[in-house]
Amino acid sequence: MHAALAGLEAVVVEPRTAPVDKACGEGVMPGGVVALRTLG
Repeated sequence: MHAALAGLEAVVVEPRTAPVDKACGEGVMPGGVVALRTLG
């Protein structure tokens, strides 16, 4: 995300064929909230 915001072309690649279904992926930790706010 930082690369894209800096004007660079960025690609995110997921190595798995399907998303992993797990409950811990449903929330955002406090550090993640700070990062998202920083990104806008």
